[in-house]
Order: sequence, then structure tokens, then C-alpha cells
Amino acid sequence: MKTIITTIFNFSLVILLAYSATAQDIYDWSDPIPVTDSLTFNSNPSGWAIDYTEFGIFYEKRFCDTCNANIWYRSLTSMEPEKQIISGIANYESPLLYQSHNNNFKGYLIYLSDSLGNTEVFVSKIGNDFRITETTQLTHSTANESHLVLSTGSNTHYLGWLENQKAWISTIEYSNTEFTLSESFVIDSGMINDYQLANSKAFFQKTEHDSLHIYCRSKEYQVGVGWYWDELFGIDTTGNNLDIEVCTGWEYMDFNDLLWVKGNSIHHYSEHSSPEINEYQTYNLPHIQGPSEVMWDWAVAKAFGQPGILVFSTGMDNDSEIYSSFGDYGFEYDTVFVTKNNVPDRNPKVFWGEPTEPFSNWVYAVWESERNQHQPLYFAKIKAFIGSGIAEISTDNPLVMSVMPNPFTEKIKIKLTSLKNGNIILSVHSLTGKTVWNKIVNSQELETQYCYWVPEKHLPKGMYLLTAEQDGLKVTRQIVYR
Repeated sequence: MKTIITTIFNFSLVILLAYSATAQDIYDWSDPIPVTDSLTFNSNPSGWAIDYTEFGIFYEKRFCDTCNANIWYRSLTSMEPEKQIISGIANYESPLLYQSHNNNFKGYLIYLSDSLGNTEVFVSKIGNDFRITETTQLTHSTANESHLVLSTGSNTHYLGWLENQKAWISTIEYSNTEFTLSESFVIDSGMINDYQLANSKAFFQKTEHDSLHIYCRSKEYQVGVGWYWDELFGIDTTGNNLDIEVCTGWEYMDFNDLLWVKGNSIHHYSEHSSPEINEYQTYNLPHIQGPSEVMWDWAVAKAFGQPGILVFSTGMDNDSEIYSSFGDYGFEYDTVFVTKNNVPDRNPKVFWGEPTEPFSNWVYAVWESERNQHQPLYFAKIKAFIGSGIAEISTDNPLVMSVMPNPFTEKIKIKLTSLKNGNIILSVHSLTGKTVWNKIVNSQELETQYCYWVPEKHLPKGMYLLTAEQDGLKVTRQIVYR
């Protein structure tokens, strides 16, 4: 059955696939590569581009299907052997890395554990050698916590979890020496099945009348009142809405977009589009599950359509495979398979990886497979072009900025060309929003300007955002200091 479906599907798309591959040059997933051994049970991968030169995943590993979980790590850039991070007689699960952007240690690993009785939220500091140096219990309750979620947009950073089908949220406070939670409260208390955070939004999948409906609360600002969480409103309160997942924005892009499955189709909620809810075309592939998506720079839209990479699983049991789609809603003519084998592949997650040149990042799809009656993790990767894709100046592209070298170690050269006369304001920001450098460049029409940024010695190495602004027009580049 699987062979027939795949054959018909590929035949019907072959011409359009050839066109789209030529047009966008990003339709080349690598062959699937094993992340873990095939004699254990591995799940729940969480990815991060550590130091922006290496991408790796934290994940749960069990040595039998009923054993407690330990937390492990593997670099998918270097493919060095797996590393055991946290282990013991207790259960350690749902790892999420909160990156420090600091030269002295990697970051804070947040996870759930029942090591002290109930399942609670813990955080451990991870050194540059990936060893745990400090561990702190973050929650203290009489019930079990679950569904750990993390939001690290450009505004306040949040951590959330479920407790007795109630959704909790806390503001993250951190420094080089301490990670704490503040302002913890129940953000919704009604029969919640799943829960997601995305910068200034909280999404809830709630059980109502034997169906799963989707609701949202937004964080708003009002003069005289300050920041507050607005009233609950419905996104989709009809039918059964499954597998909710928040889209991942490229580094500093704060997308509040949500994915879910309804009626064997993938639906997408976005305040950037009209209408707000759109449906992806998946060609009647059977049993659509587990959608995951990365999105990036809207400037690419003119050349490439909606900039995003969507992955999902389709089929059941041995017929389940991982598929990928690129493009705008309703125009997913470029849907392709990532896996094509005779074993179950399911629960895919897609992550931003390390930057490449020019103007691109690796994107990694990681999923659970089945081998030898065990559950290893596999991955494949692909390039996503995140720049505007237009190096030449034009009326559609009146301000052009390029940099070299990138990554850099001592200084970076900035090249600017504009169609206008007037000042260009250059600024460099950290990923936490702090401005670390400013410069004003006087531009003459079509004249090329050059300048340099030399980071101060106290600045930590890592990724920064370089912005050129002229008359309200902004151009941003990611730059890597290492």
C-alpha cells in the first residue's frame, strides 16, 4: 500500500518538483543519519545551535521501554559520540536548553524529574565541557508537572508547564551565576490537554464536549496599566484539533504562529496573514501527524514565497514516513519525502542549525524511528536561505548591506549602498536586545560606503544582529563573532 501511494504521489508532482527545485535551490534533504544507537529507546529531542558554530540535540534515552529516562546530548555538526548529561535512579525527561550567550558556560538545561518525589521542574548549569555544575529545583508542588515549554523571543522570556490540567507560566530571571523563576501564576485552569508558548502568546488545547479546541491569550501593553495578559479567545473551537505546535522563528524573529492537525490536514494560525487561519495542501496523504515548522525573514517572500520549512509524518505503523513541504499556503507543490523505508518514522521536529554562507542556515529535521524493536533517533538536514537573496540594488531593494568575513574573529567589514542621500544608522544588537555598537554613515546616492566594527574585548563571542536603517527602511544581517 505504501509503495502505491508513494508512486502515485511522486508521479503527480514530478514536473512541479523539478520546477520548484530549480527555482529555490533548497530542496535537497540529506540522507537520513542515525543520531543514537539502535538498542535503546530515544525520544523528545530538543535542538539548539550552541555557540552558533555547532548544532546538537538533547534527548531522553531509556535502556528498556519501561526504564527511567536519562538525558543525553549529541552534536549533529561534528557527529562526535553521544554524551550522557544527567543520569541516576530517577526519571529525567523533557530537556530544554536555555542558552547563556556567555563564554564561560553553555547555558542552563531545564527538565522534569521525580528525583525528590513528585515530578518537578529542575534546572542545571552546563559547563563548556557539557558537565553539570549546579542543579536547582524550580517548582515545589504537591502534584506532578508535565508538558514543559519555553519561550525565548526578543521580549521577556517565559517557562511554562501543566499541573493537574492547569497551565502555569513564569518569567525567567537569569545571570551568569543564577537562574530563577518569578511571577509564577496559573494562566489558564480549564481541562488543558496541551500547552505552547510563543513570545507574547500562550496557546491552549482544551477538552470541550469530547473534542479538543484551541484558545489563546496575548500579552498586551496599555499606557497607565503596563503589560498584562488579555482575555482568552478562541482560535478554533470546532471539530477535533490535534498535535498543536508553535513555529520556530529564525533566531530573533518573533513568530507567534501555531500549527495543528484537523481532519487529516495541517492548519496554520498567523497574525501575519489574511485570513489568519490557513490550510496546507498535503495531497490526501494518509494519517497526517506531528507538524513542525521553521520560518524566517519576510524579506525573502518576494523571491521565494512564504519562507518556511514544514515537516510532518504520514501513514501508520510500518507505512509511516516523514515528509517535508516548502512554500506558501495552498501552493505546496514541492512536498517531498525525507524518509522512504519500511520502518515506522514519526514525531518529527525541525530546528534551526548553525549558519552557513552565503545568507543561509542549516535546518535539521529529527524524528523517532524504529530499528531492532527499539527506538533510535534519526536526522536529515537542508539549507534555508535567510537573506533577501538579492545582492543588487534596485527600487525593490533600495538599501543593500553585505559583510565579510562572517563568521569573524577580530573585525568585520560592512559594505553599504543606497538609492538615497542621507544618513544610514548602523547598530549591532545582542540576541537579548542590548545595543552594543552604533555608527552613523552619510550616504550619497549609489555611492558605496565601507566601515568596520571591532567588538570590545569584554563582549562575549556568539551571534549578533547588524542593522542598517535609513528613512524607516531596515536591513538586518546575522553576524557571528568567534
